[in-house]
Amino acid sequence: MTRRTRRRLESDLDALEDDEYAPLTVCELLSYEFETVDKEAGVVRVVETGELREFPPIFESLGEAVGE
Repeated sequence: MTRRTRRRLESDLDALEDDEYAPLTVCELLSYEFETVDKEAGVVRVVETGELREFPPIFESLGEAVGE
């Protein structure tokens, strides 16, 4: 699988509205590696699939609780 370039990710973000991202599930959070695309908007990319997902605010609270 090829990695998307930063420019491609930025154009994908510009093309989509905030409410168009599927939320990241707890199962995905535990199963996949992901990287932050837009911290303010809460958008992450699942590394294995390249999908852009919404990172629900509750997960940020959980990450802080476990020291991430």
